[in-house]
Amino acid sequence: MKDTITESQNNTRTIIVIIAFILLVGSICLAGYSYKLEQKAVNVYSEIIKVDYNNKEYVATVKYTVNDTDYTKIIRTKSSKEITVNDKIKITYDKDNPKNLINNKYYPILAAVGIVASIICLIIFTPKFIKQNRRSKDVRRMIKENMFIMAPISEVVIDNTKKVVDGTHAYKLRSKFLNKADNKEYIYESDPVYIDLNAIKEETRATNVKIYIDKFNTNNYYIDLESLYPDVPIIDPMVVLGGNKKEQAEEKKVDQVETKEGEENQDKQE
Repeated sequence: MKDTITESQNNTRTIIVIIAFILLVGSICLAGYSYKLEQKAVNVYSEIIKVDYNNKEYVATVKYTVNDTDYTKIIRTKSSKEITVNDKIKITYDKDNPKNLINNKYYPILAAVGIVASIICLIIFTPKFIKQNRRSKDVRRMIKENMFIMAPISEVVIDNTKKVVDGTHAYKLRSKFLNKADNKEYIYESDPVYIDLNAIKEETRATNVKIYIDKFNTNNYYIDLESLYPDVPIIDPMVVLGGNKKEQAEEKKVDQVETKEGEENQDKQE
């Protein structure tokens, strides 16, 4: 029994959480890098010694002086006003290596957007992601401990707390079990699945279902919907109907040879 809708939702949630976490780490690293750039950035006015206009932007060769040393660099800029030779334009250079220019204009914005977006995604999806993983671990542990009861099926209900996906409702199977030890009736509900449990119940004619109980907390349980299907061994119908004809022919041939050899040995002894 495969609930593709729930599986897809869980996988999507996991992927979003992983991407959001990676984005958060990357944005924090980018913010740190931007801060380091800002610490060694020095602003200075440079002189344009050559300028070309290409593809709606200016390609200018600028000259600036640091500690009596002249440097030239080619920069690209978009400006609403015309740029000409001998104009002054502000640039930012690296104080540790003046020949390198620094452009730290967009890094802080990208880092801020990344941090905010990733935190929002983590706040929305992480609680369900943690709940999903804890439930999976609990189910695996209960199945491994193999402490279960076979309880009668009471009814199948539609889970209205879950949204309808592509016209498919989420279903729950409900079971009532009378515990003779304390003479109390316990009601169990399966995890919601986007599978028509009514149709499966009618198909398999199941009357009981297997319920794994947490031995440390009896309020924690897991209804194994796979137990709705009867345990039918998978067999080869050809074996039941007489086996493979080729194999039978070979076996018959071997038997004939053995019989003939036995008769010859008996004749020799006589």
